[in-house]
Amino acid sequence: MSIKSGFNSIRVIQSLGEIQGQPGVRLCERLSQSGALPPDLDTAVFEVFDKADLRQVLTHIFHSDIKKGKTPILHFEVHGNNEGFQLRDGSFVTWEEFGPALAVLNVATKYHLLVIFACCDGYMQIDAIGHDHPAPFAGLLGCAGLVSTPELLDGLEAFYSILISEGNGSKALEALQNAVTISSAKFDLLTCEGIFAQICLEMYLENFSPAYLAEKKLLIKGKAEKLRKESGQNLPLNEKELDNAFGRELEEGLRAFHSAFFALDLVPENKERFNFESITAAARLEASKLRGGT
Repeated sequence: MSIKSGFNSIRVIQSLGEIQGQPGVRLCERLSQSGALPPDLDTAVFEVFDKADLRQVLTHIFHSDIKKGKTPILHFEVHGNNEGFQLRDGSFVTWEEFGPALAVLNVATKYHLLVIFACCDGYMQIDAIGHDHPAPFAGLLGCAGLVSTPELLDGLEAFYSILISEGNGSKALEALQNAVTISSAKFDLLTCEGIFAQICLEMYLENFSPAYLAEKKLLIKGKAEKLRKESGQNLPLNEKELDNAFGRELEEGLRAFHSAFFALDLVPENKERFNFESITAAARLEASKLRGGT
């Protein structure tokens, strides 16, 4: 069996009480026994007690795996909610707080880091997304809502088997969701490119709504005409100039977000891999369709 997903290691970080057992260990055992793990894909389980342990494990993975050319999947076995996750000692880590630590690893893998949260509300790691810093992951698997451990074990075994053998994230996600038959949790597999595209779409929809557009143009017009008067030019801006100024302002903002989010200064190849023109053109087209072509 070949690894078609592009990943070559799985690193399970587990921080649960004794009563919960060791679901991360059981998952690795099940994957091994089922033949889902090829010989060249290694797994390791790290037991974490507190925040100091967590930092130490992430540092170890950075130096022992990523810096040596490995592309690991980071798999977290913790208790989560919509604000963050709890460690075994009872300390709490917010999703936003954890973002920078993941971003360091994501940049080091050149944006190939898949993060999996086997816990309730794991998708909320998207709270760490910001306009002025690198994405904390290339891909994120998590759920909204509550989910039981037995369902998670069955679902994640199916997910990993398909992801590793076929490299098909959508099919793997469907197999995971199909295994969750009792809990109400809904899983999603998010990508940093998809998140950026969605934000662009929302920006185009918001900024080109008639009310917002009129308000924004009025502000631009006021600033521009003030500068013109100060320079001795008293001609008001025409509609075309307003449209151009508004478009430039919006694009400059999105370009700054794109540059920071995909860490173009640290991973220059991301400029082509996550092409700004292609993503924004698709978002503009979708926004136009949703507005009815106006």
